[in-house]
Amino acid sequence: MTSPPTLPYIPEGLITHTKCDDGRTKLTAKGAFGMDVDCYYWPVTPNRPGDDAWEYKLTPHSEKTHSGPFRHPSEHGCQIAIYRHLIDIGLVAFPEDNSHLDDTDAAIHARTLRAWDDRSILFPRVGDFMQNGDELLRFCAVRDTYAQTTKALKCSYYVGLFGDVSYSGSLDPGFDLVDLELTFEIKTGQFWFFHHGRAGGGRGVNVTLPCRVWMRSAAPGGSTKSQRSSIIDGPVRDDGAD
Repeated sequence: MTSPPTLPYIPEGLITHTKCDDGRTKLTAKGAFGMDVDCYYWPVTPNRPGDDAWEYKLTPHSEKTHSGPFRHPSEHGCQIAIYRHLIDIGLVAFPEDNSHLDDTDAAIHARTLRAWDDRSILFPRVGDFMQNGDELLRFCAVRDTYAQTTKALKCSYYVGLFGDVSYSGSLDPGFDLVDLELTFEIKTGQFWFFHHGRAGGGRGVNVTLPCRVWMRSAAPGGSTKSQRSSIIDGPVRDDGAD
């Protein structure tokens, strides 16, 4: 085997990246009990003009996982698809700089980030963090007069193109919004959206966004009550700055 060209991004946890004698390139990560998990990609001859020129094959993660082979127009796209697979099944560290995204998903992330940053600072966004004493929590629901948090910091936070976030999972009891105050701290939060903006099973792409950190006041009451506007949690939520 010979070493292939250097990749633009090799995530932590990827242990080998080698060119096989049969023309395929193998990416290997360590799985359960130290066993190797191998994925491959290779060039193919298109049957007609416009057909994809590369194929890749994933290691099945469960009986419901379709391992391929799948087609892709570029070598880099195959690499990205394999990285996403290894990230999704927990064998490769999640890249907080979003360098695992291909060009299309990177453009979606950039547009989403702009919309996310434009949202009002008067209220927490679903996905923001809250420091409650020594405990770090995450906002999972924000209503007209109250909010709810969760201890699931890396659970399912879907982010849309307009910076709206929907959470799936358990919620802690609610509390009044006037008990909150915004800090100057920023933490990285994990979200996901659909690969290339097309919904479908197994098409989730993990991404990160900078999140504000709020603090819950020791005593009830606060100064934000008079500043409230209607906030709706979920995809139709509109908390953009006036």
